[in-house]
Amino acid sequence: APMFPLLARVKSVSSFRALYATQGAYCRAFSTVSPSVQPQIVPSEVLQPLNEINAFLNKKSSLDGRIRHDLYTNESPFIFPAHEIEDNLPEITAVFKAPNLPQRANNSIRQDGKVPAIINGFESYNCNLANLPICIPKRDCEELVRKYGRNGTAARVFKLKVVDFKNPDNVFGCLRVRPATVAMISTSLQIESFFFHFLPRDRLCKVRVPLRLINDDVAPGVKKGGWISMKQRLIPYQCRGDSVPPYIEFDAKNLNLEDKILKRHLPIPAGTRLLGNDYDSVILHCTTDVGKD
Repeated sequence: APMFPLLARVKSVSSFRALYATQGAYCRAFSTVSPSVQPQIVPSEVLQPLNEINAFLNKKSSLDGRIRHDLYTNESPFIFPAHEIEDNLPEITAVFKAPNLPQRANNSIRQDGKVPAIINGFESYNCNLANLPICIPKRDCEELVRKYGRNGTAARVFKLKVVDFKNPDNVFGCLRVRPATVAMISTSLQIESFFFHFLPRDRLCKVRVPLRLINDDVAPGVKKGGWISMKQRLIPYQCRGDSVPPYIEFDAKNLNLEDKILKRHLPIPAGTRLLGNDYDSVILHCTTDVGKD
């Protein structure tokens, strides 16, 4: 049996032209009929799921056919604890991270221009969550590290404001936090994640405070051809939440050749104390030796 029965009637060129004219007129007439009059070839129970699949694939977030997750949410069981926050603290804006996301969703968050972060330290508070997952704009994280340095950022206290990811003017609450760790890729120096610690004013915390030298260029030992070797750049302190020093400043104007500054010689700001038992460890050494220090 022929595949196309109508073509079986074609015996000559003239008969083909007549058949083409007749069928073409029929097709043109049929195409002008209202869609409601045209017969439905595909059953509705089959057409409906196909339309749903087509609508899903046509979404901007699903063009590649992957399963997409909501990265952010405005519905979190977290209860903001009552605590005092100073008005002069630098601000960080964040949004709630959606719960139960797979680990690979962090890459999607970074591609969306944000950095995943976690705030811990709510164990003794009725907040419904021990750790609060959030997301911070990448440009804000880069600005913090650029302004204070990676180690300096961890010795600062910030006011973290959690807002509606659709309407940033809608603020859910604020927290007094300190960045405990800034995770970065060593090769590209891109920020991977932030780890914050909830820090009310009366809470104790351990901070590695950067050491900053002043007047080292006018030290007598430097003028005699020496240089100041810094053995330890981060000094561990225990601090109250309202007494975290951003850095420890040491005046090196009186350092002479072979002078050594021990850990016990460092200043201790109010509300802090030095940690560890190595009080006789060398922190600074003015020397002329090259390669030994």
